[in-house]
Amino acid sequence: MARVGRLSAVSPEVRAAFLKIWIESKQMPLKVGHRPTMALALHVLMPLIPQAEPLRLFRGTSASERSRHHYGFSWSTQRDIAERFAAQASLGPGGAVLLEAVAPIGSVHLRREDEGYYDEGEVVVNPYALRCVEVVAHLAKAGGVDFTPKNGGGVDVRFRERKA
Repeated sequence: MARVGRLSAVSPEVRAAFLKIWIESKQMPLKVGHRPTMALALHVLMPLIPQAEPLRLFRGTSASERSRHHYGFSWSTQRDIAERFAAQASLGPGGAVLLEAVAPIGSVHLRREDEGYYDEGEVVVNPYALRCVEVVAHLAKAGGVDFTPKNGGGVDVRFRERKA
């Protein structure tokens, strides 16, 4: 990825192949292991898309991601989706958080809409460009969370809302 990040451009075929891998693997930044390198490579492999205005985003993640301020590349436009990711993250040590942020103009690489496949409202951003990253809810470690079955068999997680 470091070499890719130094390129000025790649072919549309390479971009299309990378996009498929990104969508299906969901682990690319972890495999690369160096966030600045991944950010540079994304500028080549997933060029920024035009935005008319800043975009409000949500991310459910581990509390440690917030404490380190090392935010991930994939966010969602849908709060309920981010809440589900937070519920998964709560299984690890330290609990989880629901984050809200603003992706300014010129920071979005990909915005996926409802496709009938991985419908997560995913938005791939340059995490270094995010503004106003706030914790809007905390989720205790999974053992201390009220899990209530939903009609669809999923999980309804009771978040503690952050006081304004």
